[in-house]
Amino acid sequence: MFLGKRYTPHTMRHTTATHMLEAGVPIMAIKNFLGHSSISTTERYAELSQGTVNRHIRDWNEKWFSHQKENPVTQKNENQIPDFLK
Repeated sequence: MFLGKRYTPHTMRHTTATHMLEAGVPIMAIKNFLGHSSISTTERYAELSQGTVNRHIRDWNEKWFSHQKENPVTQKNENQIPDFLK
């Protein structure tokens, strides 16, 4: 694959940043890895596919809202004060 076409350093940096971001590496770590002084430069190199965006949103929803699916009636009646404030 790589022998049939020439790849520029820009393409390789873009590909590396995208794969790192999709693997869950924080954008600030990618920024430092690529040697950028500004996060906005890194944002130009790293972009997520729609599938990755959907997966992150699904995971976030499961993490923060999965307890509401289990028993919505119980959730309405429970005291919503966090344990550390009781």
